[in-house]
Amino acid sequence: MEIETKILAPKMRLNAILRGEAGDESGRVLVVEDDDANRELIAEVLVDEGCEVRTARHGIAALEILGTWQPGLILLDLRMPGMGGHEFAKQYRERPGPLAPIVLMTASFEGEGETARQLIGAVGVISKPFDLDDLLAIVSQFSPCIS
Repeated sequence: MEIETKILAPKMRLNAILRGEAGDESGRVLVVEDDDANRELIAEVLVDEGCEVRTARHGIAALEILGTWQPGLILLDLRMPGMGGHEFAKQYRERPGPLAPIVLMTASFEGEGETARQLIGAVGVISKPFDLDDLLAIVSQFSPCIS
């Protein structure tokens, strides 16, 4: 299985990140989304707002990222091949240490996203298709990279 991750950050922080000098993880966002277009759009918008972003196509890649990088917020697709949002959240919640809040992104039927939010313990749900202003509004509630 291919594991792809990307490191995206505002240009002013990129050199510090590459040198391992970036400190505050509160401005870090992990985007776990199997749809390439959605994942890239979300990452680009958040980087433009000043967030440091890493992306993963599925839960397995996301858990690998979390082995060396702690985000301040996780945007998590619910339905993905391989390891979906439910299983990722279960394994993530079993990890020691501080845990980032999770916001679900789902195209699920009405009510299903809210049920999943409660099961996973997510702090919010973004319904797909989503408006970029709605995305930024919910991210700004949990991350200081968006003011």
